[in-house]
Amino acid sequence: MKRLLCIALSCAFAARAIEPPPPPSPEPSREVAPPPPAPEPSHEVEPPAAREAPQWTRRVHLLGSDDRVELLRRVPGMKDVVVCRTPCGVPVGFDPSDQFVLGGREILESAPFTLKLSEEDATLHVSPGTQGSRIVGGVLAVGGGAVAFGGAITLAVSAAFGNVFCDGDPQCAAGNADRRSTALFVTAGGLVIGVLGAILLWTGGRPTSFTSEP
Repeated sequence: MKRLLCIALSCAFAARAIEPPPPPSPEPSREVAPPPPAPEPSHEVEPPAAREAPQWTRRVHLLGSDDRVELLRRVPGMKDVVVCRTPCGVPVGFDPSDQFVLGGREILESAPFTLKLSEEDATLHVSPGTQGSRIVGGVLAVGGGAVAFGGAITLAVSAAFGNVFCDGDPQCAAGNADRRSTALFVTAGGLVIGVLGAILLWTGGRPTSFTSEP
């Protein structure tokens, strides 16, 4: 009887030993919290304004005797943009309000103008403006001013100290009088030349002009 009991206990322990272990308990999930949203800017950022595409396109021919003449587009707040240089024939995109000028190196610019709305080519016959008289006027103004200044200094010194060292010598006094007369003539001549130069500098020069076809 004891032997049967031992065999039964042994079988029970063996059956319990071969049972699979219970599955492990699931670990709690670790969810990562999303990062907080970036703070909104304190003011609205305005996108940069883009210039709309030109509404019209017209081929422009630039003809003239001076290859320095350029067709320039006026851009508010910026430097003029060169479209083409004489001689040329290029398609130009523009809006009816766009302004152009004709100018170039050492050339007086024309008055601003706009291109007409047309499908035909525009031919501009250019007569370039000159700065020759302005250059001459500037030289005369500077040179005349310098001569007048030098003559005035000589006249003032001669009038103030010319007879100090003559000791009553009439020949010395006569020489000083001649020097004063010469200085006065030089001063007056310099003033005249300077004034003429200033007038040429102010009013001289002829702006660039053109005729358009059609």
